[in-house]
Amino acid sequence: MTAQQTWQRRIHREQSRQDAPHAAELESLYIDLVRDRIEERGKAIDLKIGARAGALAEVLERSDATAREVAKLHVTCVERLSHSQGERRANAVLASAQLVLVEVMGHLLDRYRDRAVATDA
Repeated sequence: MTAQQTWQRRIHREQSRQDAPHAAELESLYIDLVRDRIEERGKAIDLKIGARAGALAEVLERSDATAREVAKLHVTCVERLSHSQGERRANAVLASAQLVLVEVMGHLLDRYRDRAVATDA
């Protein structure tokens, strides 16, 4: 990769970060996913969590989110959702949130891998 390509990539990455949603917006999206996952599991209905997790992963990729940042988002949302809940409810939140995390990280991994392959080509 030439210096010019590297510079253009850094500029694009910075522009993407500036266009990225704020942490509060990401938390809201993630919390909605976890709540819907809880409802989906409890009522045996399909709320299209997989597709929505993929859409969230796309937003995270555009902002160049790292695995550590996604994990921090997860922990923050779990803490908010389980705060002052009974043990049973907190366990349901934790179980559903873990499933959401795995789905989001899987989609994010796919997106970063596709980007890396495209860069190498």
